[in-house]
Amino acid sequence: GRAAFEQKDWIEACKQFKLYLQKYPDDLAVLEQYCEANMSVRPVDAQHVGAAIGAYRRLLLRKPADAEISTKLAKIYYDVGDYGEAAHICRQRLAVDGNDAEALYRLGRALNAQTKSAEAAEVLGQLVEKHPDRVKGYALLSGLALQADTGGAKDTALDWLNRAVTANPKSSEALAQRARFQRV
Repeated sequence: GRAAFEQKDWIEACKQFKLYLQKYPDDLAVLEQYCEANMSVRPVDAQHVGAAIGAYRRLLLRKPADAEISTKLAKIYYDVGDYGEAAHICRQRLAVDGNDAEALYRLGRALNAQTKSAEAAEVLGQLVEKHPDRVKGYALLSGLALQADTGGAKDTALDWLNRAVTANPKSSEALAQRARFQRV
């Protein structure tokens, strides 16, 4: 499996790693490579994504404090549209480290995708309070304000983008977000 992995023969690497893991299910290094190989198969298909999800879940059980595994698994769930599971993985991560900026951001996105706007706004508010450098958090809060479609929604949305620029005056991303908003 490792030779196929190094040659980027992803399908063969997946086959070989799967056979190996049936005999040695606790080899975490191979399990991580199995995840990566499955996610590298092109074109993307449900079988390999499902195998990667299962493998990442097994890794997370054995390494619950691993931020990278949590992030990868939450991202996969989000990308396949399983926002509830993405939120669940983020909450598990936040139970280990309540200040994890990536977990807060991904949880806010997942809640927003589930149309849980109030919860999303609360989580994203925590994100920008704890991590004012996370410009994407301000942008999502701006979008949530617009979705509320209340009187003053545009002003509130612009306010979030202004806060992003104030907190990150040299951030081209913050400046671009605000400029894009003002053009609309």
